[in-house]
Amino acid sequence: FIRSVRLKKAAQYLLLSQLNISEIAYDVGFNDLKYFRANFKKVYSVTPSEYRRNNEKNEEVEEHIDDSDA
Repeated sequence: FIRSVRLKKAAQYLLLSQLNISEIAYDVGFNDLKYFRANFKKVYSVTPSEYRRNNEKNEEVEEHIDDSDA
């Protein structure tokens, strides 16, 4: 249960902050970066960096759509 809460918080940090992945892992309570990465991938089916990259692309598409609506 605690691990899932930590991973959710990490996912939020990945999208909302500019912290690097190791800083995020430590901030949410993981002391081992490999363990964090493996658990994140198990839950979200992508690595933390892929998660951030994929969601940044989605935001760019949404911004472009919003701009073209005006």
